This record gives sequence, C-alpha cells and structure tokens, in this order.
Amino acid sequence: MKKNILLLLFLVPIALVAIEISGVQSGSWDAVNNPHLLIGDVTVPDGEELLVNQGVEVIAQGNYKITAEGIILIQGTVTDSVIFYGNNGLYWGGLRLESTTGCNLVNYCRISNTNDDNNYAVHSVASAVLIENSVFNDHKKAVAFSGISTDLPPSMEIRKSGIYNCEQNGILITDNSNAVVDSCEITLCGLGTQYRGAIQLALQTANHNCSPQISNNWIHHNGKQGIIMGNLFNYSEMSPDFINNVVEFNLTGVYLFNAGGIYRDNRILNNYELGNTNSGAGVMLWGSGADGTFTGNEISGNFTGFYLGDGATANLGNIWNGSDLDDGMNYIHDNVDQSGNLYSIYNISDQDVMAQNNIWDSFDPAEIAETIIDGQDNPGYGNVNFQPMAELEFPEAVGLACEIMDDIAVLSWGEPDISFPLILDNYAIYLDDDLIEESIDTLYVLEGLINGQTYEAGVAVIYNLGISAMAMVEFVYTGAAIIDQEIPAAVALLSFPNPFQHQVEISYRIVDAGHKLSGDRSDYSVKLGIYNVKGQLVKILVKESEPSGIHGVVWDGRDLKGVPVASGNYLCRLNVGDRQFCRRICLIK
Repeated sequence: MKKNILLLLFLVPIALVAIEISGVQSGSWDAVNNPHLLIGDVTVPDGEELLVNQGVEVIAQGNYKITAEGIILIQGTVTDSVIFYGNNGLYWGGLRLESTTGCNLVNYCRISNTNDDNNYAVHSVASAVLIENSVFNDHKKAVAFSGISTDLPPSMEIRKSGIYNCEQNGILITDNSNAVVDSCEITLCGLGTQYRGAIQLALQTANHNCSPQISNNWIHHNGKQGIIMGNLFNYSEMSPDFINNVVEFNLTGVYLFNAGGIYRDNRILNNYELGNTNSGAGVMLWGSGADGTFTGNEISGNFTGFYLGDGATANLGNIWNGSDLDDGMNYIHDNVDQSGNLYSIYNISDQDVMAQNNIWDSFDPAEIAETIIDGQDNPGYGNVNFQPMAELEFPEAVGLACEIMDDIAVLSWGEPDISFPLILDNYAIYLDDDLIEESIDTLYVLEGLINGQTYEAGVAVIYNLGISAMAMVEFVYTGAAIIDQEIPAAVALLSFPNPFQHQVEISYRIVDAGHKLSGDRSDYSVKLGIYNVKGQLVKILVKESEPSGIHGVVWDGRDLKGVPVASGNYLCRLNVGDRQFCRRICLIK
C-alpha cells in the first residue's frame, strides 16, 4: 500500500526590517520583522507564552537553542509557513520543550540544520506537543519525544509531516507510551555509520513503558532500519500499536529487540541492501523479550520475511487459542535472497513460532515448508507451526441485475466485500459463456441483441490471488424494434473525458444517410440525455432538430432541477431518429 503524503509549500517572505532575538522572549513574533536573527539562546519563561505567527523566518547565527519552559505556539499556514534554519546551513540547537502545563503547537513549520549530538529540531521533554503539517530536514536527529523524567508523560504527537535527510533518527521516542506518529513520511534517515532507525523506540527505565501508536506512515529508503524497537535491558514490555504503515526499501523493515506489540495491516516490502548479508529482513525479532503479534500484513520482496533469534518468538497466527484478534491472515510471499533462496521465516531462535492461517507462496504445505528454516532443519531451532488458510474465499459480484432500456441492456452489480490479502483487479463480463470484456466498472452496456431472444450474462471478479465464481442473470431481450424510415447512416458518441469532475463536454456525430425522399439535406430529430444506472432520467441536454455533422454540449453535473448529482456511474444516451447509442460516463468529485 503506497501512501499519499501531504505536500507542503514553503514560501520565504521578503525581508522588511530585521530583528535580533536572544534571551527571555514572550508575546509574539511577526513576519513584519523578518528576518528574525537568532544571536543567542532564547528562553520562554515558565507561565509565559510565545506565539510565532505565519510567515516568520528565523535564521540562527550560531549554535543557539530555543527553550520553552512555558508554551511556544508556532502557527504557519499552508501558503505562509514558519521557517527556522541556520545561516548558510550553519548548525544550531533547535527547539527544546519543557513546559508541564498546556500544549505546545508546531503547525506548518519547516525546521532545518540542527546537528549537535544533544540537539534536535524539536525535543519534547515530558511536555505536551502537537506537530502537524511540518517538514524537518538536514538534522542529526529530527524529533524526540521523551518521557524519561516522568511516570506519566503527556500527549506528544506528530501528524501529516515529513522528515528527510537525517544522519541518525528521524523520530526518537524514549520511555513514552503516550506518543503518536501518524500519516508522516520518513525517508533518507539513518545515513550515518551507526545503526539508527528512521523511527526508533527506546526504553531506559525499568518501571516505564514505551508503547506508542505508529500508524498510516510511509517509511522508505532509509539507510538503516525502517523502525527499531530497542529494549536493550529487557525492561517492561515495549508493545507499540503499529498499524497500516508502508515500510519499504530500507536495510531492514522492522526490528524488534526485546519488544512486542500489535502489527496489523502493514505492507513491509523490499527491505534489503544488495551484497549486505546483514540486511534483508522484512521483520527481525531478537532477544527473549521479543514477541509481536502480526495480523493482516503483507511481507514481500525482502531477503527473508521474518528472521528470529536469541530466544525471540512471534505470533503470526493462532487459530487454536479462541481469540479472533490473532488469526494470521498475513500474506507472506516472494521473499527471495540475493542467491535466489526463498525464505518466508528463518527461525534460529530456540522458541517455537505460531504461523497459522496465512497465505504463502504456495497452498501446498510441503512447498511452504521448503521456504521455512526451523527445527526441522536444525534440532537447536524452534519449530514454526504453520498452515495455509484452510480455504481462501473469493467473494462474487453482488446483486447482478439486467435492465432493458429501449434497444440496450444494462448490466449492473455491486462491489464484493473483501479484506486483505485480496485485492480486486477487474471484472470479467460474459454473455452466454463468451468473455466479452474485462472492466473495473460495475456497469456494462450490452448492445446488438436480438429482440425476443433469451440471454445469460455473467460477471466474475478477478483478484490478485484468483477469480471468483460467476454471478449469473438470465433475461429476455425486449428491445425496441427499428422502424423502417429515414434515419442517418451513422451515429456515434465521440470521446470525452471519463471520468470527469464538475463538468464535461460531450460531442457526437451524425452522418447523413443520403437517401432522403426529397433529396434535400434535412435535419434529424436528436435527443441526448443523462440517465442513472436504474434508467431514470437525470437531465436532458439536447432535444431538437439538428443537421448532420459534429455537435457538442456541456453537462455541468446537475439534474433537471439544477441540483448537483452524486459521484458515480451514469449513462449518456443519444437518440437520432430511431437510432440509439449509449456510453457509460463517470462523475467523480
């Protein structure tokens, strides 16, 4: 699943009157005083507030830091962000948040050029903060949420933001279970020699915990691990909720060192480095405290899907324990190392692994076993208790129906209810057992049928892993007969944007039959209308006499009463004399 990450526009305001800032600060900073030259350390006193308004540009002149013992509120906008950076790329100290009352805000802000060992773009030390719509680039470590100084850390969140080009961590969360990382892009981090994750969790106190929520992020193309959970001293359980993330093209995808947690609906893909035998695990679990639960994930394209060692275990699916929260349903496939070996699970730990009810490269247990290294290969290793799904169901198209409209028949159906790992690719449409088209639409127009004849139409759903049974409908075609009278020789709806937004120009062509009784070039009776999939009239666009040639009309997506219609499929039907042509048209908003 590739994520759609928010793109931000950062505009640098034109310098008007420069102002030098240092020492104790509160009140507000405004763009009218740009650029704000940071010439010394700044402190926002406890109980005070500093508002940094949209368009403010702060340029650090040295390795200075802004410390908020009180509250700092950075409020940019999508077109006029707040910018902090070092003069000509000079390193500076970033923002340190220490307030124990109220909540700091960083919104539509870009922070660049912090690189001291103890400095971050934003470092929240047990201080509530909400970071949104912001960008952090060119740091040693960009964002840190630390709860090490308190048993009950306040909420610290980063959402809809981007982190790029960091020597070590993009995000570091220490002793903090009350943190959220959601809908962010973290890339090009871990670029130094140390093994630092793009996101890294750390537990440094025995009576604390570090189990944040990490969801909907795109973690990709980092120099080391996508995410590291480092419980070095095997303290209290480290159990994050890791949900609906895409982790791809890292050295290793997810590394659990004495860590557990819930891993659901993630895509962990293509994590390896060619020529590096220490790389390539989609998920690596190490240490006796490692025991994650994995449900509904896709693990593919890595050198090995799962790698376990040093007393680690994992729950990749257990249908024996009575719980429906760990029923596997992972799709573990095409994990091939650089030597061409297929490894789904490589378990050199002495612990067993439950891996039931998953989809593998094969449905044959013997073939699956060949992709697993465990106690069957070495008696010192634990066993992998695996089995494929007992039966993979491919839901059929829902509610297939056929409606006759004059001289056409319209097939319509609903989308099946599907869940991971199934992905709907297409629909196969049949007429009397003959495949006539494959389409992603849930509506199809049958033309050229014979009046009074019985037909059987069918629709099968094509999935990434197979094809459904065919939904069938039988109907007698009772289309309108063509009356023998003067009609044009050719009628056609020409191409138009499909789908369209807001409005669309529909063009059509009429070719004169050349055999009218009078011998004169006469007009044809033309009707062009929009209908819903039930055949109900939505809007008449043309109803008049027109000569042969190419004509066009605009539909603004409104009905007869001028009310905008809903997104969806509609029929565009053209009648010229007694000849009719019909095409599907799709409106999206």
